[in-house]
Amino acid sequence: VSDYLTDIKCSVIDKRRQQVVVDATGTIVWLVGRRTSDKCRIDATSAKALVISLKKSLYQFISYSPHVDYPYTRVA
Repeated sequence: VSDYLTDIKCSVIDKRRQQVVVDATGTIVWLVGRRTSDKCRIDATSAKALVISLKKSLYQFISYSPHVDYPYTRVA
């Protein structure tokens, strides 16, 4: 996660605030607002999907970049 966030030029503060969704085995499924794991992307063969909905607080709204998008995520 840290390498990815460094590659996209995130500040240390944004790295510490990054929310991460993991499945029951601890596998990273989603970096909230940034990207979904390739293993968990929804495609034509997907039978089920888990929809995770987040509400941004004012604090989170100020701290995240303007291109935040909350995609649908399927947990493997």
